[in-house]
Amino acid sequence: MTRPGTGAGTATSSAPSGATQTGFGAWAASFGGSGMMAAVCVVVTLALAVLVLEVMAFILYVRLGRRFREQAGIARATWAAAIAPGQSGPPAPPAGA
Repeated sequence: MTRPGTGAGTATSSAPSGATQTGFGAWAASFGGSGMMAAVCVVVTLALAVLVLEVMAFILYVRLGRRFREQAGIARATWAAAIAPGQSGPPAPPAGA
């Protein structure tokens, strides 16, 4: 498409000269183009992965705390039986061992 007065063979866009970009294209342009969009996508993906790993770590800590409490009870029972006066022989092994 050529415009009168701009020279022969000059290519122009089909959009009116006063048109503004709207929607996702305008949002992308406000970030400086596709390079910034790619960086945002990478950062969001990494943030989501970190969040998932933090939740998994929290669940692991809760389960580990339960196991430590269970083992502490077994140790207390074993030591209490080992130092009980008047008992003959070694203490019985914990249940399930």
